[in-house]
Amino acid sequence: LSTCCLGLTLAESVSTGTQGNVLGIPGGVSNAVRTAQFFGAIVGVLMEDEIPQGLQLIANGLAHELILNGQKRVHYRVISSSFLRLIVGYLFLSSLFINVAQNSDVISIFYDVLALEFVENIDDTAYALAKKGFFGKSLLIATNQRYTLESPEEMSATVVKSGPRRRGSILRDPESLRRNASFV
Repeated sequence: LSTCCLGLTLAESVSTGTQGNVLGIPGGVSNAVRTAQFFGAIVGVLMEDEIPQGLQLIANGLAHELILNGQKRVHYRVISSSFLRLIVGYLFLSSLFINVAQNSDVISIFYDVLALEFVENIDDTAYALAKKGFFGKSLLIATNQRYTLESPEEMSATVVKSGPRRRGSILRDPESLRRNASFV
């Protein structure tokens, strides 16, 4: 979802240019606008987290043989999903730089930065909503399952994602979710 939205944003931004000004960057803007463009780009770069996470996951996937739940080798899946994270991150940065440079109004610059950050994180928001049961019982169960990612070299489990595991919680295991999730 993020990739599609950021791709559409980037395509629209690039299409606004003219023959002599391909990216449609306005000339003769005030110093306040140039300063806001500079700070808007810095704020956007600082808020972007997909690229560092993707690079870290690629490094972990290449350095170790990864096994999911002690059964299935998944290091190629980790690496390929990490490349998708990189694509989302680079689409965000490309859209950010072009949109910030095209604005000639200070407040529009910061609105665009915030809007792009929301679009980049829309997948995370959808996952959080599914984890709380907003998209039905099957997604509630799927997003609250516990997964462990192990490296045979170290033989120590690292929890990648897990649902709430408090004592007495109805979300302890998928079966109790099925029994107690009738409110969804």
